[in-house]
Amino acid sequence: MSHHDRPGEEHAADTSHRVEQLQTDECWRLLQGASLARLALLDADGAPEIYPINIQVVHGAVLIRSSYDAKARALAAHPRFALETDGGTLRVRWSVIAHGTAEVTANDIDDAPAAGGGSWYPGEKSHVIRLTVEDLTGKRFLVPVTARTEGADQAPSS
Repeated sequence: MSHHDRPGEEHAADTSHRVEQLQTDECWRLLQGASLARLALLDADGAPEIYPINIQVVHGAVLIRSSYDAKARALAAHPRFALETDGGTLRVRWSVIAHGTAEVTANDIDDAPAAGGGSWYPGEKSHVIRLTVEDLTGKRFLVPVTARTEGADQAPSS
């Protein structure tokens, strides 16, 4: 009898989810390769807000080109942030989360030209938001093939 014939053990290797904690250097490598992230902050009213942003890592800081918009004004008033980016393949996914403080400056700092990566949002980017990362964590998720197909026609359970 093969392992496929044993009751309750069908595709055992294919159904086991694994989560790995990433080392800090791996988190930085993944963050440096990312161009899109989500920035969480408190808005002017103290309510949580999330913005999709284009990022670039330069000299250990995360840079965002921005106009002096609601996001920049909120960070100037309340500089604490959380940032999340993720990626991967169908079988291996990863997520990196950073926490720290932000500094909003006019676009005249030394690193500003390096932060010139493309933005999905049109308009003038007269400021640079420099995110200083104080805490960086990440996880890698190994997704079994069957997890992508099982329950595709069912609503998620709570």
